[in-house]
Amino acid sequence: MVEALGVPPYPGRTYPRVLGIVRPINRVEDPKPQITYLRGDATKPRGTGLRILAHIVSDRALVWGAGFGRAVRKKWPKVQDEFAQWAVRQRGNLALGNLHISSVDDSLFVAHLVAQHGVGPSKTPRVRYGAIESSLSKLADFAAAKNATVHMPRIGTGQAGGSWEIVGEIIEDTLCKKKVEVTVYDLPSAGKQVTQQRLSFSKTA
Repeated sequence: MVEALGVPPYPGRTYPRVLGIVRPINRVEDPKPQITYLRGDATKPRGTGLRILAHIVSDRALVWGAGFGRAVRKKWPKVQDEFAQWAVRQRGNLALGNLHISSVDDSLFVAHLVAQHGVGPSKTPRVRYGAIESSLSKLADFAAAKNATVHMPRIGTGQAGGSWEIVGEIIEDTLCKKKVEVTVYDLPSAGKQVTQQRLSFSKTA
């Protein structure tokens, strides 16, 4: 579509100027990928190419003794050991919102998102949505640069006690926005997700 607009003449000239505006009739937008949901084991990410397995870790724990972290520790002990070494190497590494990536082999990385405050039973969810957003933004940049796909369980909804509705939106606004393909795995025995009642968007306690 072409439009014309009359504007005043240049100083010292008599005739007015005409500006042309050209707009495409059909605007085509490149859609961002959507989250893919599968039944299966997230420690066995499907597909080819470089894959990144993402999970949430606590800002107070060097060893993963529960939830999905325990499954990662049992399957790849060297990943747990490497993470613990990184955590104590420099003060502040376990700050909420940080990200650490470990290599399993040439085609698989594990991304540790520091987005849970504390460990153990709690009256309020330990998940920190602001920290999830911060760490996922870092992961999105890394995955996009590597042309990698990201795989995960329903992060933040287990021991951390968060809401998948909120976490899913954060994933879409970070990873999917960067056109990173994301696959989320539910175990065949997984039941209905619990919706949390109280929200916590801060990175800190």
